[in-house]
Amino acid sequence: MENALFSMCFLGVPCRYHGKSVPSPAKFAKLSKLYNLIPICPEQLGGLPTPRPAAPLKGKRGSKIKNVKNQDVSKHFITGAEIALQIARIYGCKKAFLCKSSPSCDITGFTGELLREAGIEVINL
Repeated sequence: MENALFSMCFLGVPCRYHGKSVPSPAKFAKLSKLYNLIPICPEQLGGLPTPRPAAPLKGKRGSKIKNVKNQDVSKHFITGAEIALQIARIYGCKKAFLCKSSPSCDITGFTGELLREAGIEVINL
C-alpha cells in the first residue's frame, strides 16, 4: 500500500491554531483503505505552539507570513514545510491529503507549495 501524508488535525489531534481539531473519521476511514496515512502538522513541526495566534494565508511560501499580532512567523512555516517534505521523502509519499484554508497545508500554503514543487500531489480536504 502506498504511503501518503495526512493532516494530523483530521485525526482529532488538537493542533490547529485555536487549539482544536477538525476530526474527520469518515475521510480517514476511506483513505486509510487505500493508503498508509502518515500524520503531520507542519506548523507544530516548525516549532509553533498550540494554541497560537492565527496567521492568515496572504502570500506564497517565498513571502513573509505574519500572525494577527503582527509577529513574523515565516521561519516556523518554512521549517515546518521543509520537515514535512523530509518526512514525505523518507516514506516515499507521492500524495498528501491536507487541510484546505491552512497557511501551511492549503495547496497554496507554505507546505502545499513546497510539496507540489517536489512532485508530490497535494489534495485539499
